[in-house]
Amino acid sequence: MLVDVEFSISDPVFKEFLKEVNIDFSEEIQKLDKGIYLGKFNLIGLNFHCFAVNKKDEQFLPYGVSDNVDQILNKHKDLVKDKSTLCFLWLTLVKKSEQSSSGGWRWCKWGEYIGDYEIQCEYLYDESEIDEVIAYSFYEVEKDD
Repeated sequence: MLVDVEFSISDPVFKEFLKEVNIDFSEEIQKLDKGIYLGKFNLIGLNFHCFAVNKKDEQFLPYGVSDNVDQILNKHKDLVKDKSTLCFLWLTLVKKSEQSSSGGWRWCKWGEYIGDYEIQCEYLYDESEIDEVIAYSFYEVEKDD
């Protein structure tokens, strides 16, 4: 079941780094719906320097790539409705226009693609029909006693 969480930064070095480069962490996260958050970065890529206050450390829940949020919620509807598993959904928008022509974002690193297109290339930059995708991860949170 999707639940709302509060985000904060636990690592003091990372917190200081963000301050030095003028990044306001709170502005980098947009709440789309209950338990659904869009960030300008991927939590896995940050090695959890940023985290939800009561997030469990293990990552055994689904992750992948989609074209839109509805595809994710439909694919994982059992998890979203399961009251015994409290979780939140983290989304990162990946735009082809922001990718390098040499290298960049690759499909193989982000889980199953559940979208409508047929993947043709190794890198998003080289795809002719896809302009952007959503990388997603579900994270389980501790239950309040």
